[in-house]
Amino acid sequence: MGVLECRAFLLDFLQRSIYTPFGASIIAIVGSLVGYFIGNRMAVDRYRVARFNDATDEFRATLHPAKLYMQSEKGTRISMPSEWIEQHDIAALEFRNHLSKRKGCAFDTDWREYKTQESKKEPYPYQAGDPLPYENPALVLKCIDVVLTHARSK
Repeated sequence: MGVLECRAFLLDFLQRSIYTPFGASIIAIVGSLVGYFIGNRMAVDRYRVARFNDATDEFRATLHPAKLYMQSEKGTRISMPSEWIEQHDIAALEFRNHLSKRKGCAFDTDWREYKTQESKKEPYPYQAGDPLPYENPALVLKCIDVVLTHARSK
């Protein structure tokens, strides 16, 4: 039986079976199952997008005070409080879980660049406990902006 004969048989069967109660119930069951799977998939996608948007909002809210602080103190020696840096690390770990593998690798690269600025601080003698200022605050601000490009809502 060739493809054309098989196709003709199926079309003939469907046309005759639509008018029988058995054929109508089969078509109704198949249509219901297809509708269920499509609806379920859409609900799961909406849930994932909502969780991603929540994680994005939290991550941006954590980095936003540091960004504003760096912008307001432009041209001076700037040092971020260590509590902020710890909060940034925690927020980055939580946000990273919501990224795909490819986007996560790009985020990790940009996050490492931001974190390397932490080790590039001016070696001035300050009192114990004072955070050291950054060598290049403009570069730190640029790194924050690059990291925040990964946290766009869908």
